[in-house]
Amino acid sequence: MATKKKKPRGSLERYDAKRDFARTPEPRGKRPMHARTHRYVLHRHDASHLHWDLRLEAEGVLRSFAIPKGVAWDPKVKRLAVRTEDHPIEYLTFEGEIPRGEYGAGTMRVEDSGTYESVEGYDPVQGLESGEIKLRLFGRKLRGEWHLVRMRPRPGENNESWLLFKAKDAYAKTSPFARGCDFSDAVPAALPRALHFAEPGTREVARSDLASLDDHYGFEPDFEVAFGGQRCWLEVDEGRVRFRGPRAREHTRRLEDDLASIASEARGIAAACVILDGVLVAESEGQPVPGDGDAFAFYATDVVYYEDWDVRPLALRERKRVLGALLTGSRSLHAVLPVERDGDGLASVLTSQEHTTMLAKELDAPYRSGKHDAWLRVRLDRKAQSNVRERKAGAKSTTKGGATKGRARASSPARESKTKRGSKSIESEHHTVRITNRDKVWFPHDGYTKGDVLDYYARVAPLLVPFLRDRPMTLRRFPDGIESEGFFQKNLPEHAPDWLDRLPIESRGSGRTIDYLVIDSAEALTFAVQEGGFELHPWLSRRGSLDEPDFALIDLDPKTAPFRDVVEIARFAHELLERASLKALLKTSGQSGLHILVPLARGYDYDVARGFAEGIARMIVQRLPKIATIERDQRRRSGRVYIDYLQNRRGQTVVAPFSVRPRPGAPVSTPLDWDELDDDLDPRDFTIRSVPAQIEKRAALMRVLEKGSKALDAALDRLVRWLES
Repeated sequence: MATKKKKPRGSLERYDAKRDFARTPEPRGKRPMHARTHRYVLHRHDASHLHWDLRLEAEGVLRSFAIPKGVAWDPKVKRLAVRTEDHPIEYLTFEGEIPRGEYGAGTMRVEDSGTYESVEGYDPVQGLESGEIKLRLFGRKLRGEWHLVRMRPRPGENNESWLLFKAKDAYAKTSPFARGCDFSDAVPAALPRALHFAEPGTREVARSDLASLDDHYGFEPDFEVAFGGQRCWLEVDEGRVRFRGPRAREHTRRLEDDLASIASEARGIAAACVILDGVLVAESEGQPVPGDGDAFAFYATDVVYYEDWDVRPLALRERKRVLGALLTGSRSLHAVLPVERDGDGLASVLTSQEHTTMLAKELDAPYRSGKHDAWLRVRLDRKAQSNVRERKAGAKSTTKGGATKGRARASSPARESKTKRGSKSIESEHHTVRITNRDKVWFPHDGYTKGDVLDYYARVAPLLVPFLRDRPMTLRRFPDGIESEGFFQKNLPEHAPDWLDRLPIESRGSGRTIDYLVIDSAEALTFAVQEGGFELHPWLSRRGSLDEPDFALIDLDPKTAPFRDVVEIARFAHELLERASLKALLKTSGQSGLHILVPLARGYDYDVARGFAEGIARMIVQRLPKIATIERDQRRRSGRVYIDYLQNRRGQTVVAPFSVRPRPGAPVSTPLDWDELDDDLDPRDFTIRSVPAQIEKRAALMRVLEKGSKALDAALDRLVRWLES
């Protein structure tokens, strides 16, 4: 006889009674539903007082707690959480503006969401009775174990008061700059929701350059002073301040000397992580001057990243709003905000000060890399000054070279010689690849030629091509050998044959479409090497599931640390993975480090892969703090091995197994047996000469990538409990 389903005990009566659904956009409370999953949402509720609402799916409703100060990652910090009325399941995805006069009037938006599992005996159903709830959250931002403990009620107190705090686990953060949800109020209000998520430490910046000097533009402009100084980026990351770009190391060192005031004011920005684009300028008596001055200031002209948001896709006018909210009243850190739109007033002032140019930037343009016609330098001679408004009235942009030509295609930095000496063709049933200059020496110290490298790849192609298939490929090309300056290439060159497999992907940074090469055959591999692209950098994910990597990457990077420390860390990582019943591929990086690839089943996105790799990295550091670190700043590593988990993100690449590296000896990134981790291991022993003789052994090791794990969360939790035992 079938048992009758137990009815959910959640109630939506209080929720319904508090709301007028003719006015509020909130979902109407329906009959509580049976929970098939355990989901949660964290809302940012900007009502009469800013607070956060944690809602847990249980008994057909969302059990809700209001958290006035947001969550904290430090286990020592306990935050008040006030129990509120149950909410309907539909509230998991609700975002909107609750009108004035309604209960909870203000802006409600999703700060984080995901799933949770309960520690046995401490689920929300039992915990609401016993007064203690223990959860493991698997969200985009909130991860690891969290506890809710009910406080004893004070006399006359009607609301249930609880304490929310982080458990001591691999996700806990004790830094004074560890971020919870208490973001500054002014800036997020200016940020649209349709932004790309950017993890701390993964932020890439590529210079956005001015187009050629021009007297014409066809867009609504923002006019700015063309400051004389050093163009660079200023990055603040959890209290650490540094410059990026030209002469970055020199300027960063000066932050402790004559640029100390900039560092001090940068640390006062209301954000844990931010990257500003601007100009480092000499000043005299508080005014910018050419050449030397008595002080220095940073004039921020743009903001590239703010907290977890990539703001480059925003229009310039929106980025300027964010910039203005971030920088207020500083002496050495200035926000360059929009000025008179017609430009006449600024042009007149600058001309009187003997400036020769000013800048015009398109207010509706996103932040773009490289040269483009959204940023122009405008002449400031008398004739130009009198015609600023006339230029604005021009129809289409007629930038130098003609607007109809569009953006210039970047030319290849190098060309192959047209000589036919030593050339031959590689033919297959379907395609022919013409090989030239086989005798050209690519590795002068060893005498290895282009032909030697081609022959090596022909031997390993049966193992390598299946790994590369369907992955977007970035090539690092050295057409004139390793002593020449190499370059990275994502876009297939124009002369590439039509039979090559291409995968067009729109860049989330620049908006450009990149035609990636996909190496799906030995002939495609030969073409890449013929072009000098013998160092192979594929994505971690494949076509059809570009947001889902098929392995998580843990990179052990020694820099100045001894290789024996890398070996010891790899051994402990292997012990962790074995205890979690997880398989992994170990390989040399081809240089001085080791890579660990943990295969994943379909369905895991990059956030999960990165969270898993971070958990493993923190466990290693917890056990081996003297030789291992996750510190991104190389100066702070103190000779320890850097465990890099941040490469687990869309668009990031890893050196492929069996890829040749541009180092003396022609080393190869080689799969290893875990038993090879001993004091005699030397990555330099694996070269284009030695590896082909070991093909059968190395092929067997690659098979571990064929089946991915489906239980990452449970595995990580088992490891946390083992370490704490």
